[in-house]
Amino acid sequence: MTSFGPVSQELEQQLKEQVQRNKLIIWLDSGEHYTDFADELIQQRADGGLNYEVKAFRGSYLELLLELQDLTGGVGKKPLVIHLPGFNTTNITSTPMLELYKAGTVFQKALPTLITDAAATQLPTEQIESFLQTDNLALLAADNWLKDALQDDGSGLTGHLRNLNLTILIYDLLAPDGYVPRQLRDAKGKQREQIVAEVNNRLASLTGASLTGSNDDWLQPDSEKRQLGPVDIASNAVSWALCVEYVVDLIRPPIQQDLKVAESLPDAVRNECCRLAADLRQNQADFYRSTALDTQDRLQVEREQAVAEDLGKIDTFPFEEDKILEAALQATREGQWTKAIQWADDRSEDQSFWQRGDSSRSDAWILISRAANLGQAIANAGSTLGDVASLEAALERYTAVGSRVDQSHRQLEQTRSSKLIPGIQKFAAIRSVLDSLRQQWRIWADQWATDFNELCLRKGFLPRPELQQRRIFDDVVRTSVNESSITALFLIDGMRYEMAQELYDDLQGTPKTTIKLDARFAELPTITSVGMNVLAPVDSGNRLQPAIANGKFQGFSTGSFRVKDPETRKRAMRDRVGGSKCPWKTLKEVLDSTKGSLKQAIAGARLMVVDSKEIDESGHGNVGPEVFAQKLQHIKAAWKLLRDVGVQNFVITSDHGFLYLPQIDQPAQKHGRIIDPKGRHVISETVQNFPGEVSVPLRSLDYDCDDLHLVFPLTVIPFDRGKADRHFVHGGNSFQERVIPVMTIRHAVARGANNVKYQIEAVAAPAAFGMNHVKATLVLDKSTFGFECNERVELIMQAVDEPDVTVDIQEVIGGAELETNTIVARVGQEFQVFFRLSSNQDKRVRVQLVHPTGLADVTPAVISERFEVAVVQGRISRADPEESGTTDTPKAADKYTSGAAEWLAELPSDAIRSVFAHLNEHGVITEDQVTGKLGNQRATRRFSRQFDELAKLAPFPTRIESIDGVKRYIKDGGAI
Repeated sequence: MTSFGPVSQELEQQLKEQVQRNKLIIWLDSGEHYTDFADELIQQRADGGLNYEVKAFRGSYLELLLELQDLTGGVGKKPLVIHLPGFNTTNITSTPMLELYKAGTVFQKALPTLITDAAATQLPTEQIESFLQTDNLALLAADNWLKDALQDDGSGLTGHLRNLNLTILIYDLLAPDGYVPRQLRDAKGKQREQIVAEVNNRLASLTGASLTGSNDDWLQPDSEKRQLGPVDIASNAVSWALCVEYVVDLIRPPIQQDLKVAESLPDAVRNECCRLAADLRQNQADFYRSTALDTQDRLQVEREQAVAEDLGKIDTFPFEEDKILEAALQATREGQWTKAIQWADDRSEDQSFWQRGDSSRSDAWILISRAANLGQAIANAGSTLGDVASLEAALERYTAVGSRVDQSHRQLEQTRSSKLIPGIQKFAAIRSVLDSLRQQWRIWADQWATDFNELCLRKGFLPRPELQQRRIFDDVVRTSVNESSITALFLIDGMRYEMAQELYDDLQGTPKTTIKLDARFAELPTITSVGMNVLAPVDSGNRLQPAIANGKFQGFSTGSFRVKDPETRKRAMRDRVGGSKCPWKTLKEVLDSTKGSLKQAIAGARLMVVDSKEIDESGHGNVGPEVFAQKLQHIKAAWKLLRDVGVQNFVITSDHGFLYLPQIDQPAQKHGRIIDPKGRHVISETVQNFPGEVSVPLRSLDYDCDDLHLVFPLTVIPFDRGKADRHFVHGGNSFQERVIPVMTIRHAVARGANNVKYQIEAVAAPAAFGMNHVKATLVLDKSTFGFECNERVELIMQAVDEPDVTVDIQEVIGGAELETNTIVARVGQEFQVFFRLSSNQDKRVRVQLVHPTGLADVTPAVISERFEVAVVQGRISRADPEESGTTDTPKAADKYTSGAAEWLAELPSDAIRSVFAHLNEHGVITEDQVTGKLGNQRATRRFSRQFDELAKLAPFPTRIESIDGVKRYIKDGGAI
């Protein structure tokens, strides 16, 4: 059996790969270069050396067809190569082979291309091109040439280098104890020059770079100036490899002359360069960054003339991302949403090297993506409600497309609140784009609200019974209650339909679970004192009997008692479904409960209620829209906990939605005295038809009451109440306020508790870039060793016992990703969190990492050190008692809310506690006073060395001063 030369071996390998993929290969050999090779394959098959058949045309079609008769018939195709010398895709069509030609896969390989494929990464490009100039190229001659060119006994530097691919060779050069660096370390003069020449020769073969010594020589650009070291050699080769990747990724040919050669490099060479670039980005970030920046300086023509549309998905150099970022901004200005979204998707943080560790870039892209998605959602929904003839049709249209606009708007505002800071790339331009999208959403929301109100004026404000909020309990909750299983009813104050859509999308795919999301219209006005009370069974033949006094709703009558608060709602629900008890818990109480206590609470009950005011209170508290996403995670966590203790049926609904109206230049709607309106509605004893308003009699809503009227703004504008602008409002008749979710979740079987447990190891790290800094790792608890575990677990960061402190996570790097202020951590991989803390009070607080959803058993991690909180005025806002459904008045927070005894107890000794208690009470303590409390000078010196660490446990900032030789420890701030 003949041993093939290196070029023939390449041909055999390519044929083998083709026949493995496609079975029937029609080999068109128009130049008749491969007849002898094909005959040798036929002989090898006859000798049992191939696992596929090879047949050939040798002048007789009949003879060939007879040979193929048993190979091409039957049900299954047999692996077969048919060699057809002298034929191409044109003349084959006039032969008896046409039918087989159409049935098979064509294989063609020009001899120069084959030689290049075989020699690529083995020889420099110039050497390959020189041989290709030979007259009358033949396969045998090519085999002999390449064999001779590669002739080596495998020993010494040349043999060693030939066994290395490009990536391994570069890593060898970068390692101080690598093979090549050791050779260079011991060599001098000519010997050293020879080693450098051999290494560069191998790099030229692997990368296709020039070795001509001209201006196009990337491997030795500065050899005239100084002696090249191993890292220099690697940098020069990598520089060219990055250029090759850049050219491969370009949409058009390169403009710069010295890059044009990269277009014609063999695929094997191009692939080597691209693999190296990707590997270095992942594993040698600093080296990659410095090399790319240096290389970028040599690409002046490309930097000046390239436009975003020229550039591909890989930003090899930072100028590419800069150009595309500017183009994406322009696309959002011009309403080219699809283009902007695609650019942003291609540059998500895990795909773009230049965003790693640079939140100024990643945050800019996230904001552009959010803005473009909102613009696209508005375009998909349309500027008007359209030609709808009924409330039912309007509801269907809103839930299909309109709610996605509001979801995108909320997500944009959430992201803007945490990421639009002056340090990000293109801050002013991005802010302008976001302001424009705010205005576009407002125009859209105003028009849809106007269209909806006008439809209600024509068709009535009250939908058919199956779409009314007052029927949810009997239609949905009561029907899910049975003797054998318990139903959990979640009453979420202020949860919009689109928020339930987000939760629904998140829960999809839960095994053995049926999830359904419907929508209904909330009762009017859309306030808590109406919506929460009618979610209890209070209707009588679909009619409601409200109690109204002084223009305020004060509950609804059931005939025997008034439903007006959680206790009376609970009574009405238990009376309707029966059972010995109806446990009623707040969302926080559920999340704080153990599984044992939850099991005990629901034992014997048919219905339990989870009451949540977090969304509504967060909105009225003006703590920022980013909190809304966190509250959805809390709802998900409560669902998981209850499912784990045996609850199989869930109903999740809300009393009303809300409007989030960020600041734009638009005055509020004036209506009579500023004390008359209640945000988005007015209760009037007379019909009022002011411009920009709509009025509806309460009796037309099937309310049994006096002849009163509800008045709403026609658009989404709030009423003028003489107060500062409020972003969070409800009470009106817009889709955002009135469309509420009804989600049902049914589990085929109750899920048992998960045995896998996790811990979080976390420590404070030095502040960086003006941000607080924590390092953490999610690890398996020792008790679950050997169990299978989730690879990714969600975590959030919270201030410990400080509900008024907002945590804004700016960036997460390492073994985790950041998704809407939620950290998605990978087990066993360290990650770093950079964050800011804000409140309306000056303080220092502890933070903790916790799992928000209950989908995994994770022990929280409390960071022992305390972190500075930035003061942001106006974070606390008093809610309207009727809108929020509570008469509680928010209490002014103390300057420091942590109790003194709690933090003092964490100090290591009574003596040190006495020092800090004195410091807290008096604001200053001298070194002599410290000695008096600690007992001796030695203890004082030890205290002085440890003071910075001890001070981190105190909830106030401290400093040390020495005046006239007297050392004093000083507290910044008043006593706790």
